[in-house]
This record gives sequence, C-alpha cells and structure tokens, in this order.
Amino acid sequence: MTTMEYIKTHLDFISTTYKIPEYIKKSILESIFVDGIGMVCRPPDYLDIIRSLQKFEKTEPDIYPAIINYCTEKNLEEVELYKKAGIARASFSKIRSMSKTGYNPSKATVLRLCLALELTIQQTQGMLETLGYHLSDASIKDKIISWCIENKIYDINTIASVLNEVTGDYYIY
Repeated sequence: MTTMEYIKTHLDFISTTYKIPEYIKKSILESIFVDGIGMVCRPPDYLDIIRSLQKFEKTEPDIYPAIINYCTEKNLEEVELYKKAGIARASFSKIRSMSKTGYNPSKATVLRLCLALELTIQQTQGMLETLGYHLSDASIKDKIISWCIENKIYDINTIASVLNEVTGDYYIY
C-alpha cells in the first residue's frame, strides 16, 4: 500500500466515523502530497484537528438547569417565571427541552428570563454566554440593560420603555 492509499483509507474511516463534510475531506486530500522519497508533506493542522475530534462530544447548550436552580433559590415556580418574563408557555416548553431539540431562544428571551429572575450582571452574562450571546459595551441597548441590572431595575416594561425612548426600539420584546 502506498503512503497516499494509506492516508486515504484512514481519512475515509475518520471522516465516516466523525461525519466530516466531503468538502473538508477533499481540502485535506488536496493539501497532502507525497514527495519523491515517499515523505508526506501537509500543513500540520488538518489531520491533527481531525484526530482531536475524538475528544469532543456533540452537546447542545442548555440553560434550563440554571433556570431551575435560580427558581429554587428565589422560591419561584416555573409558571410564575414565564408569566413574569412575558414568555408564552409554548416557548418556555421549548426551553425546557432545548438539550434534546437543539432549540436556541433569542437573546431577548434570555434577557427577559434573567430580568424576571432578578439575576446579577455576572449571572446574566453567564446565561447569555451559554447560548453564545453577551451584553456588549459596543451596543447602547446592551449598555442600558446592563445599567438597569446593576442598579436592580428588573421591570421589563420599564426597561423596554427606556430602550424605546433612547433607541426607538423595544429590543427585549
């Protein structure tokens, strides 16, 4: 078996096992060549990255366990929470099962939950970051929400009114 056949065989196995898209597999094969003395020359990253995939399990982000913990801490029932946050029962149900379904609530929805739970700025950032969001210093809307949280202003309608007055957008609705 030649060096290139060996590489293709193992790459086929790895790409099937880890469901690597065909375009990535093709890119890897195009980056590999065998020089005149049988040495494989390639950028070092590709195969190393593929081997590293073994370390990762596919997990969906999930804020529901944190929501339950905060509800318990604050003696708040789920129904009270989603009503206070202005979230429909069906939407909250999606959040409840998000680890199984892959549902990802909007940033505004997460912010409403955090406000309803009266979380600190650090707790709010933690919830947002779990889903790939954050409160940015570059956004006037995010600065207003951060300021409100830091000053313990959690009323969603009040915050929405301030946001509308300053930016012309309700943002958290």
